[in-house]
Amino acid sequence: MKTHVRPVLVIAGFAAAVVALLIPEVVDAQAGRMHRATRRRTAVVVSSATHARDAAAVSATTASQQSTAAQQSATAAQQAETAQQQSETAEQQAATAEEQAAAAAALPPAPALPVGTVVPTLPATGCVSMSVANVAYNHCGNDYYRAVFQGNDLVYVTTAPPE
Repeated sequence: MKTHVRPVLVIAGFAAAVVALLIPEVVDAQAGRMHRATRRRTAVVVSSATHARDAAAVSATTASQQSTAAQQSATAAQQAETAQQQSETAEQQAATAEEQAAAAAALPPAPALPVGTVVPTLPATGCVSMSVANVAYNHCGNDYYRAVFQGNDLVYVTTAPPE
């Protein structure tokens, strides 16, 4: 960005020199007029310095913006890499779940117990509670159970599927 500042300074210096040559110096002029001429030259020099300072500020701002853009680009690249890794992990988990589902489907279903069989507890996994006509059932695998008391003990009896 320094390459843009140097031509601006050269042009500003050249313009100041041209303006200085065009303003006549009157040695015997009135003090007021000489004062105005001096003020004009000073204004041109100040204006040239202001333009150079503004150009430097623009250059610094542009450099700062480029630095910020580079940081944002690096952050975006990191986020894209993280998203890619998360996608790969999700694909691996889905493949594992499919393998487990296929393995479970390959197992033969457990044979249904005869209706009226009494068991002390429900199977440990795979039971779903449901209510049909205000009667509570537990559906476990291929069997349906109703909770009943046998003396003081709670047991489960296999039943026909509720309608």
